[in-house]
Amino acid sequence: MSKKSKGFYVGAAGVASFVDDFDFTNGRSSSNVGHTIEWDTGWGGVLRGGYNYGSTAIGNVRAEVELGARRVDIDNILDQANPSGDTMLYSGMINGAWDFDTGTEFTPYLLLGLGFAAADGDLAYDKDNPTSGPTQQDKDFAGIIPAGQLGAGVGYAINESIDATAGYSFMAAPTDDSGASETLLVHSVLLGLNYKF
Repeated sequence: MSKKSKGFYVGAAGVASFVDDFDFTNGRSSSNVGHTIEWDTGWGGVLRGGYNYGSTAIGNVRAEVELGARRVDIDNILDQANPSGDTMLYSGMINGAWDFDTGTEFTPYLLLGLGFAAADGDLAYDKDNPTSGPTQQDKDFAGIIPAGQLGAGVGYAINESIDATAGYSFMAAPTDDSGASETLLVHSVLLGLNYKF
């Protein structure tokens, strides 16, 4: 971060997200057979605000609150016909970040966060029925679940008040809503700006 590092800051970033395959069971299915969702690349953004404590006994540390929203469309449901649907994934995190002073305008960082994820989505697909032919199946995803994230990246000081940031985060959110005790795993690439007061 720039020389003007200690104090409050706010920031925003655009996000490209990649969600790992997700297993679920459809409660409307008498056989309760599991299925696997494959996702398209998701897009969204995060807002953050925090305080930079500067140099402390445990290094150059920051504490921040981060709010995020991502939309991820369904690409495929394995072994099922005509899949469709999307999910909005909201997140709220309290992050701790450690900055590494390189003596240049570039400042690498590591980040650890804990909070929640809230999913709101739906899916539909055609399921073959031996007696009646294809029948439409659907499922809604909704709920608030605990989540955590790890992140790393770098800040570049444009001037004393503004940093450009680029980073990667890995978020994990365990859920039983899928019917398969699956964990939602989200990889995100973030590009943004921080403004320091």
